[in-house]
Amino acid sequence: MFLRKGIQQQVLILQFDTLILRPSLSTSDGWLKFFGFKHHDLFFVDGSTPNNSIIRKFLNISENAEGAIAVHCKGQIPLGRTGTLIGCYIMKHYRLAAAEAIT
Repeated sequence: MFLRKGIQQQVLILQFDTLILRPSLSTSDGWLKFFGFKHHDLFFVDGSTPNNSIIRKFLNISENAEGAIAVHCKGQIPLGRTGTLIGCYIMKHYRLAAAEAIT
């Protein structure tokens, strides 16, 4: 499905405590690389605010992607990591205020 949509990169947003589980998650890395995807892991606590370094890394990945990217988080309770980073991208590139980006 990703290939048909032109998606060439994946950004997986994980909680810090998922670092312990990362070896079991790495099975997806193999097939992603096999099909030519670039894979990026970003870590910050669900329900928190990402630090400037995480935001800069995400924007750099997004702005330099040659095609579409898939962005998703892996966690027990989804509390907005994916939406937060996509919101940062929207705010920068479409010049929206935070309240506008989430409505």
